[in-house]
Amino acid sequence: SQIHAFCLFATHFHELTALDQEIPHVKNLHVVAHVSNSSEASRDREITLLYKVEPGICDQSFGIHVAELANFPENVVKLAKRKADELEDFNTGNATHSLMPPEVVEEGTKIIEELLRTWASQTPGTDGEDVVMGDEELSPEAQLEELKRCFERFRPRIEGNAWVQTVLASM
Repeated sequence: SQIHAFCLFATHFHELTALDQEIPHVKNLHVVAHVSNSSEASRDREITLLYKVEPGICDQSFGIHVAELANFPENVVKLAKRKADELEDFNTGNATHSLMPPEVVEEGTKIIEELLRTWASQTPGTDGEDVVMGDEELSPEAQLEELKRCFERFRPRIEGNAWVQTVLASM
């Protein structure tokens, strides 16, 4: 706040973009982009960077689009899109868990914790807390099979909790 050095950086940390409210000589700028939906039914967007810089912060992130252009694995891009949607929903007050009663979220959390504790306790060579994939005592395939068995035992409880189903669908 005293040196007044020129600095340029990109950030997705919205807290940093608020510095212009606290320090008079800090300014936010963004690169302008034209965004259009590729089809009405699709949420896919086409983005054209306009090579124009304007004052203020950008209200969107284009990192996922860049990841697609860079041929990131499809499952990584899909997960990133879901997480971005969750963050967007959170910022607008419509987070998935806020749509469900707190009791459902709390019960769902307990179900997942219990499932993971059960898996850890039934996996040889663990202390009942941590399962290390690739442990010498049990192959990753055997550990995965044990997880699947635990999941099957918990299936009725998982299927009975909307929050757990939402969490699993986002993976």
